This record gives sequence, C-alpha cells and structure tokens, in this order.
Amino acid sequence: MDDIQELLHFSKRQQELASKKSERLILDLVKELMQKHKFILIKGLRGSGKTTLLRTLLKRNEVLMTSGDFLRLKNIPLEKVLKSAKIINAKHIFIDEIHHIPSWQLNLKVFVDWVGEEHSIIVTGSSALSLTRAGDIKRRAEIINLNSLTYLEFLNHLGYKVRDISSQLYKAIFLSKNLEEIYFKLIKIEHSLPIEKIYRYFKEFKQNPLPALFETKTKEERMRTIIYSVIEDDIPYLTDKLEARTLLKAKDILHYLSISEKISINKLSNLAGISKDSVTKLLHLLESAGILQTISSYGGNALKDQKKYVFTAPLMRKSVAYILENEGFEREDLFVKIVNSWRLPIYYNYKQDKGYDFVVNKHLFEIGGRSKHKKSNVIVVAEGGELSYSQNKLTIPLEMFALMEQTFHSSGKYF
Repeated sequence: MDDIQELLHFSKRQQELASKKSERLILDLVKELMQKHKFILIKGLRGSGKTTLLRTLLKRNEVLMTSGDFLRLKNIPLEKVLKSAKIINAKHIFIDEIHHIPSWQLNLKVFVDWVGEEHSIIVTGSSALSLTRAGDIKRRAEIINLNSLTYLEFLNHLGYKVRDISSQLYKAIFLSKNLEEIYFKLIKIEHSLPIEKIYRYFKEFKQNPLPALFETKTKEERMRTIIYSVIEDDIPYLTDKLEARTLLKAKDILHYLSISEKISINKLSNLAGISKDSVTKLLHLLESAGILQTISSYGGNALKDQKKYVFTAPLMRKSVAYILENEGFEREDLFVKIVNSWRLPIYYNYKQDKGYDFVVNKHLFEIGGRSKHKKSNVIVVAEGGELSYSQNKLTIPLEMFALMEQTFHSSGKYF
C-alpha cells in the first residue's frame, strides 16, 4: 500500500469511528468558522475531546483526516496529504495532533502556503503547543483553546438542556451597583433554573472535567495519567533546555502545590531538591502546558514570590495530591477557571488577613463550603450554599456561579 492509499484508508477509518458525536459546545462555533476561515488551530489538554470533535465534523462530505503521529510513524510527508485531498476532491483537510510532526511549525507554514485558497485546514494539538516560534501561524490561524468542560456542557451531557445564562450571570454579578442589586437580579435568574438538578449533579461534574473521564471508574488515576503524559510527552516540545531528570521534578512540584494553599518558590526548591531557577522554569512550563495558572497577589506591597498557583480543571489537584484534605483548594481552582473565561483581572489575597480570598474587578470574594462565615461587603461563593443576602452580606452558590463560565468569548477570542 503506497502513501496515498495509506492516507485514504486512515481517513476512512476515522469516519467509521465517528459514531460518537462531540458534546463540546464549541462545535457549532467551529462549523461557523469553517465557512469563513481557511486555517483553524485547536489547542487543548489531552482528553478534552479534540479528536472526537474532528470526527464529528468528518460526517460532512469532502473531508480528508489524518494525524501527526500517523504521518510520523509512516514517514509520510505533508505534500502527500495535499495530493490525497485532491484525489478525493476534499475541500477540508484535518490533521490531528500536529505537534507529533518533526519541526511542525515550519512544516505547517509551508503546507498552508501549498494549500492556498483551494482547501480549508483544521489542525489540533496539545495544550502545550508552542506558538512562540510560529509567528506566521499565529497571525494566519483562528486559534481556539479547548479547555476542560464547563458545568453547562456537563449538564447537557447528562441530557439536561439548561439554557446558557453565562452572560446574564456575568452582568448581574459584575455590572450591578451594589450587593443588594446583585442579589435581586440573581433571584430572578434562579427562578428560571432547574435549581434542584443544578445542585444534584455538581459533585459528579467535578469528578468528570474531561470527556475522556466519562467512561472510566478510576477517574483520579486517569487524570493523573493525562497530567503525567503532558509532562513526559508534550512539555518537551516547549523546551530543549531542561534535563529529563529536572523535567520529571515537575511531578513533585505539582504534588506540593496540590496540598498547599500557598507556597513559595524557595520552599518548592527545598522540597523538590532543585534550584529556584529550575522551579521557576518548571512553573512556567506547567502554565504554558495548561495545567497551572499563576494568580498575582493583591496590593502594592505584595512580594514577587507571593503568588497563588491554581489548577486549570477540577480533579487535577486531587489526582496529584492522592489525598486532598482541604476541598476548599479545589473550589478555588474552579472559581478562577470560571472568572478566567471572562478575562477578568483577578488577584489573590496572599496575607488572608481581611476575610476574603480574591479580588475580581474590585469585588471581594471568599470561596468555601456551606458553613462559610458571611462578611460585610464580601461575596461568599459557597458550594452547597443558598443564594442569600442580609446586612450587606451576599452568598452565591458555587453551583450557580459555575453556570457563568463561557465556552468562548464573544469578541472572537476563543478559549
């Protein structure tokens, strides 16, 4: 079987595997973008549903699909992909996991030039995909970051078609004049929701932040495998300046972060047995790979080392902690993820001396469980709590707040 026959056979096989439909809400956006743009790049964590999304789009006619690892294994050049597409009159070319192709940035740039206006291209890659040396690709591609599931997506997966109220919640919480006004707007929204279902399935949502976890019983182990695969297989694409022994210390770094509310680089250095410079590089790589996010401290007197490190998806922290004694850390991870979907400025109260955890758009937020003590002028976001307001003390259920997360930004910046 020659290269072109191999490619056509692989593409046909992907169509045969396309019985499972993608449940990511961004699917409709991708379909829309395919009509307007010739080049789309989708980045996402392993298990986030990139391959299933492409296979769902394969149900359209005139599509050729291949993958970077298949091309590397068979030693097939990209020019043969274009020839195969021409043979079957494919209007769209999909390349899954593009980062498996050696020198993928240069090869992809040349391939896009070859294709021209004749075909549209969609490629997917790891969340660790480095675009720092791919300026031309960044300028020419519509780039979509496919993050972990939103709570709305998970409810839809269960069969509960809850309407998208993310914009309503955002406007109520962040565009109101005071806490009382926020409360009365949220009351109206709450009355329109199947609130009992929203409370019932929230813990299950936190155990299933990625589509890849739906059908496995060992969810923490599967998530841990995904994270370690990013460290061992994906992050090396970001750097060639770290020794393998140092890179593997990233697992220790993640463990220490997972069990700590806050921890300094100096302490991480001592615990992991590597230099502070190596710790800083690893933290940067883990953030670039989509596993961590750094939150700066609030206030002008904050020290450079006083930062908060959060995990980008529920269950990540628990999977690398092995035993998570404080669920509050995981709630904070989710809170930050929701706020980030709106690209809002967020800061952490590192000193923890004034009764709040985060500052978002000048609002003060305390994150916790049902028994969290209410404080004046502070919005308590509490898992299992009830929407309530009295004496300038406002509590918003985390279950309701989670519905504020959006899948992509209305300005056209997709994430």
